[in-house]
Amino acid sequence: MYDNNTLYYLNQLGIVPWVLRDDISKKSAVNQLAQATQNCDQCGAYQPTFAEGDIDAPLMIIGEQVFSDKSQKLLRNMLRSIGLSEKSVFFSSTTQCQEHFAQQIQVHMPHIILAFGDAATKRASSCQDSCVIASHHPETLLANPTLKKQAYADFQQLMLKLSEHIT
Repeated sequence: MYDNNTLYYLNQLGIVPWVLRDDISKKSAVNQLAQATQNCDQCGAYQPTFAEGDIDAPLMIIGEQVFSDKSQKLLRNMLRSIGLSEKSVFFSSTTQCQEHFAQQIQVHMPHIILAFGDAATKRASSCQDSCVIASHHPETLLANPTLKKQAYADFQQLMLKLSEHIT
């Protein structure tokens, strides 16, 4: 649809072209969007960041805040409890502008979104093609361990939804 020169100049102007999936690979689309997000000056109060992980994973985890070392460890343990590793999911953040967040969801097309916190849940709920499961952010669980039982139930629901997706 666009040649490399056109894509380069559009990117330099801060324009993210909408491209049909058949025209470019998913990885290329993610890379283009990552570059546009890093160069975004329209994010206002948000710190432009981008996601990482397996772009083909059926699960996308969205958080509202940065993961500390302790919360990363807790999340790894929570994922392991349902048979997943952090390498088998796609991580994103609500710290990017709404436009880039929505484009990221459209490019990734996760089957299930695990949203940590109210803002992440609200943003993820706008994705009509994905199942959204809300839970507490691992940082919140560290501050208030009594919520871990609820989070465990959320992860059990997540495991069930993932098994439905696989079968």
